[in-house]
Formats: sequence, structure tokens, C-alpha cells
Amino acid sequence: MAENIEYIIKVEDVRPDFKWELKFNTFLENIEYIIKVEDVRPDFKWDNASTKVLIDLYKKYKKKLGTMELKTVKDMWVVIAKELEVALKKPVPASCCENRYKVLDRNYKKTIYGKKVCCPSTSIISDEMAELFMGKKSVVPQLLFADEMAELFMGKKSVVPQLLLSTSTIHEPEVERHMATDESIKEREITTVTNSTYKDVAESAINSENIRIRNRKRKAKWKGIWQQMKV
Repeated sequence: MAENIEYIIKVEDVRPDFKWELKFNTFLENIEYIIKVEDVRPDFKWDNASTKVLIDLYKKYKKKLGTMELKTVKDMWVVIAKELEVALKKPVPASCCENRYKVLDRNYKKTIYGKKVCCPSTSIISDEMAELFMGKKSVVPQLLFADEMAELFMGKKSVVPQLLLSTSTIHEPEVERHMATDESIKEREITTVTNSTYKDVAESAINSENIRIRNRKRKAKWKGIWQQMKV
């Protein structure tokens, strides 16, 4: 009988986020593999300062994405994590940076480009990400890092970079905007009615002329028949 041998191999992955423990038993030709993954990521907490640094680093390295220096998105986040770790003097995993930016991206689009004003029951935004003015329906939520995030979206065809109540925009009163909208709607309605009226008059004139032509032909036909009957 073959000896049952147990191997335990500990492997340090390229990413420091995880440690792998590979254990497998061999008995004759049967091989059993047991893989244990241990998450050793530090409990990193984001605040306004670290988030601002993350956004600045993303703007810096986003331009280099696809070059020989940063071939993939994963490479970009690894570089950002290393530089952020140096700036904050604490370990920051690359996956943690990527997840944080995804939260910023999602909340920014939801808050800035949403059609409805956010309220506590429908909007879940982290304390570091946004400060909302509640209790007034006419007030649009003010988002922290709005200017920084808007700069990242400039040039994208799928997103209209329009900020509401940010530090670099002027708020337009709702009354004036509604008045302008009402005037433009009335102008379009008048134009539509005028075009429709001209069309109806033209069609009516054509129909009347067709009726007159048919009547003349009918009279000429019966006149010819009566003349033949008299002969």
C-alpha cells in the first residue's frame, strides 16, 4: 500500500491582498486538492482627505491608461494604491481603491444626473461623499467632490457634464426657467396650429376643385346623351 503523504504549501500571491494555502493529499492515483484563501486586507477607512487624494491620482494616471506604463486597468489601480500608501503612510489595497472609485462614480451619476431630488428613503450616499440639503423640494442635493468628478466626465459623449448648485455654477431660478419653457411651448403650439391650418385650407381647396371638375364632366356626359336621344 502506498504511503499517504500530506503536503502543505503556503504561497504569497503577487497581490498582497490575499494569502493562499494549498493543501493536497495523494493516495495511489487519487489526488485531493484543498485551497484555502485568507483575506488579509487591512481595515482601511476612507475620509474626505484620502478620497480627494484618490481622485487626484485617478486623474493623473487615467491619461496614461493603455500605454506601455499602464497596459490594463488593474495595473493602474496597483500604481494608484502604491502611491496612495506612500501619501497616507498606511497600507491601501488596490481593490479597495477601485471599489471606492466605483462608489464615487455611481453616487455622482445618481445625484447629479438623477431626475428626482434625492431624499433619505431613496438615496444612500456615504457621509464622506455627499451632504444633502433636506426639507426643501426646490433644493438639489449638493455633492462633495462634484467639481473633481465633473472634470473626469468631461469629453464623454454618454454623460452630459452639467452640475447643479456646485461651486462653479450659477443657480437659475425655477420661475424664470418655467416662464421661458412655457413661452417656447406656446410658440411651438402656435407654429403647429398655423401649419395645420394651412394644410387643411390647401386640402379643402383641392377637394373643392376636384368636385367641380367631376360635376362638369357629369353634365357634359348627360348633355351628350340627351342630344343623341333627340336625334
